[in-house]
Amino acid sequence: MKTLFTKTTLLLVILMSSLSFTSCTEDWWYGDGDDLWITDNLIGAWRIVEAHEAHPGDCPYMRDDIMEFFHNGTMRTIGFDLNERGYWQVRKGKIEIDFNGDYRTDLYAYIEQMDEGYMVLDVRDYINGYVARYNLRLVRTYY
Repeated sequence: MKTLFTKTTLLLVILMSSLSFTSCTEDWWYGDGDDLWITDNLIGAWRIVEAHEAHPGDCPYMRDDIMEFFHNGTMRTIGFDLNERGYWQVRKGKIEIDFNGDYRTDLYAYIEQMDEGYMVLDVRDYINGYVARYNLRLVRTYY
């Protein structure tokens, strides 16, 4: 009887230990836990401090342009020669932006680095059937 109690106790300890090491970041309704963190930290205004393009003319953004992300899923970009509006969402660690309102993603921004005040994006911008690729470095701004 004592051996059965010992084995049962050991089995319960092993079972509880294995359950405590499992991850629960995936949520079938709200998406990935990382996506929620990115979404919460993305909301606000970001100033572009550096833009690197693979081919000259690919990047429509310049230093000091502003990208602003709102709680309701809309966004805008403001700059010297720029005034765009669109819709955004975060999915699987990347920012997807629809500028036309046609429910198709026009721009994918893969997040290479991000914290509360700094972000580096590797961007794929779909312009008239052409895929422009560029990198943006942004800092949070308050204006």
